[in-house]
Amino acid sequence: MFNLLDDQVTLLKNAEALLSQAQAIHSKALVLCPHCSAGDSRSEEQKKTDTLAALKLLAPLFTKYGVQGYVEPLGFGISSLRSSLLTQSLIRDSGAPYKIVLDTFHHYLSDVAQPEFDAQIQIDVVMAKRYRQAQPETQRTPL
Repeated sequence: MFNLLDDQVTLLKNAEALLSQAQAIHSKALVLCPHCSAGDSRSEEQKKTDTLAALKLLAPLFTKYGVQGYVEPLGFGISSLRSSLLTQSLIRDSGAPYKIVLDTFHHYLSDVAQPEFDAQIQIDVVMAKRYRQAQPETQRTPL
């Protein structure tokens, strides 16, 4: 839930604790997962704005601890960051060297059209890939 900015002091404190632990165990990366809640009343624009602000806010901590940040869009309808293409755009706009975790299951749920994805994804931004088969009965409905 890195992209909730209600309490930036706590967000920074928690991120610093996680990054310190990651550094201590020689972890090369830490995954940032977005807020997922049916009760999230923010507009889509506010979710984008908050996500970009959070990426910028946390970037100096990732640099300080020498840990790579991976952002994982979650395709669930209740996710505040569903699309890998939007994630790519926000990473670019943040100016920070984050990478994307691309999970094919979440990509399927995100409703990004495959031709659009193929035309726009920049593979150099994708660091980790997880391939899972969505079952034919898996429906693209909100949780």
